[in-house]
Amino acid sequence: RSLLAVGWLESATGRSGAALGHLEESACLWQELGEARFAARALDWAGYATQALGRHREGAGFHRRAAALWRSAGALAEVATALVYAGYCASFDSDFAVAIPELEEAVLLAQEVGAEGTAATALNNLGLAQRGNGELRAALASFAVARPFAEAAGNRALGAELHANRGNVLSDLGELEAAIDEYQLAVQGYRAAGNKRGEGQALSYI
Repeated sequence: RSLLAVGWLESATGRSGAALGHLEESACLWQELGEARFAARALDWAGYATQALGRHREGAGFHRRAAALWRSAGALAEVATALVYAGYCASFDSDFAVAIPELEEAVLLAQEVGAEGTAATALNNLGLAQRGNGELRAALASFAVARPFAEAAGNRALGAELHANRGNVLSDLGELEAAIDEYQLAVQGYRAAGNKRGEGQALSYI
């Protein structure tokens, strides 16, 4: 477990390159010992470290390997989280054909296990991927469906972000009055969450 702890600490303190080596070694050792959960955790953390290094395609691979191990251990909430990050990484590389199905599965799994926060994040990321893929109406729907999950999870900042994201899509569609309404709701939400940066960004759109 020491390699896992060292890798986590290095990643948390910004030493992502050093963390990656320790986390990969930890994952291999845990797999040899038949400890799927510890191996999956190491792989997920390796994915986070790789993302921090800007290597999103590689990060997606780590998260997919983690998802497979979490699935073998019957840990569906963790599968959903790993798929959220795999889909995010794929979206970052504009690989929407891969990202969208992964995020859709993450949504279903999160709903199945009652993980409202994960469902909200998965739906938000799904909407972003759909927007990137030109599926604007589908993106609007995903952001709308995400809002009750964000509220149930008590995540005001994400709730505000969902309004801002809807505003962006409505702006893409040329529905400017509706977009402004969403941006105003985003400003209110960010303000309630104490998120000055988000509030300022939302105000800049109006």
